[in-house]
Amino acid sequence: MYNTIGCALKAKEIYHNWQEIVRIGYNTQRVIATVGLNKAEVKISIRKSEPTEKLKEIQIALNIKSKAFEKL
Repeated sequence: MYNTIGCALKAKEIYHNWQEIVRIGYNTQRVIATVGLNKAEVKISIRKSEPTEKLKEIQIALNIKSKAFEKL
């Protein structure tokens, strides 16, 4: 798997070692959580996820669509 991913990234001039690829993929996904009250004083929680620029770069190079989530 590393060889396939590594070759695809090198073709796009991205030269990370495997540990860095895993770190970027695992540790750099940003999650933003917001909690508030609506007009009826009901608690509303919103969580959004968005990849960082480094992760977006890898996803684009590997032709992976980002699946950012939004959970209410």
